[in-house]
Amino acid sequence: MAYFMGKGGFVWWQGVVEDRHDPLYLGRCKIRVLGWHSENKNDQPTAGLPWAYPVAPITSASQTGVGSTPLGPVEGTWVIGFYRDGEDGQEPMFFGTIGGIPELDAKGINNDGTETGGRGFLDPRLEGGDVGHPMFPDEGGKRDLFYNPVADLVPREPATIIHNANPDPSEDVQTVAVSAKTTLEKKSEVRSMIGTTGPNTTTPPFTVKVVEQPLRSTYPDTGLANTSLSTTRNLDYLKEPTTNRLARGIRGNTDTSDPRVSGIVFEKMENRKAGQMHIPTADGKSWSEPPSPWQAIYPYNHVHQTESGHVIEMDDTPNRERLHWYHRTGTFTEIHPVGIKVDKIVNNYYNIILGAKYTHIEA
Repeated sequence: MAYFMGKGGFVWWQGVVEDRHDPLYLGRCKIRVLGWHSENKNDQPTAGLPWAYPVAPITSASQTGVGSTPLGPVEGTWVIGFYRDGEDGQEPMFFGTIGGIPELDAKGINNDGTETGGRGFLDPRLEGGDVGHPMFPDEGGKRDLFYNPVADLVPREPATIIHNANPDPSEDVQTVAVSAKTTLEKKSEVRSMIGTTGPNTTTPPFTVKVVEQPLRSTYPDTGLANTSLSTTRNLDYLKEPTTNRLARGIRGNTDTSDPRVSGIVFEKMENRKAGQMHIPTADGKSWSEPPSPWQAIYPYNHVHQTESGHVIEMDDTPNRERLHWYHRTGTFTEIHPVGIKVDKIVNNYYNIILGAKYTHIEA
């Protein structure tokens, strides 16, 4: 019988997370395993530990544009897992965390967890955060990725994807970019090539098309986009981590792109300019909608996104901590790092109170 994972029994282990700065943004961690790795970091430095893959629960799709970011354990977290390559012990996977009662302050006796020296099986975090981490020399700077992105610009996130296997014949399909190398160019060609692939071409069947979210869409009196959604994969997501782009943050995209000018961050910026700036007041002054404070850095932004494009962010980026609830229509609530709260509703707003309401304003 052919070999398969677990045929000879799994090799289980438990250990301590020493590094969560995954260069592939997949939620992997370097874990020092009891009984396998030395406590002495001169013998077994953190940098030499293999990357362990997280196993997400079935409540997360672990797919591009859908699910929760695979972030949770921090340096010092005890975890349990198994080696999928058995006794070789080079392909660890982990799926659970273990709590406890810390009895020793590791600061001062343990190094930053990235170079040789110091003791293992302790919390390697320093008061200075990630400063000095060899893979992150500048917390706000660019990084070189270990995969080849398909485009120079990061496509908008989240994208609206229409299943187009049976298109409306009256639909006027103009040039639509499906991916860096695939474009739907003419309506007649789209009609004649639905579900087919032309000879000697790498163009896939025309079964999906990407629709850019407009600033003001077309439902009556709302401006919402009149679209039907599908979970069909957007080809622009190929050859990049499935981890949400908002979670990958400033460094998590191509070196030539800035996520702040793509996706829902870009759309919020553009919507802000459409009538939400320099709003006059009765005393002759004015006020504006605050700009988006998004400056997320991996691995601190915890993102959950649904199939239709709803997004929840809980961002722990140092000095840029935010909470963000975003509906695919553009309605959102966001709490800024300094405590400012912004509520924006793109349609009617109903506030029904069956008791008293007390408001106290100091300004």
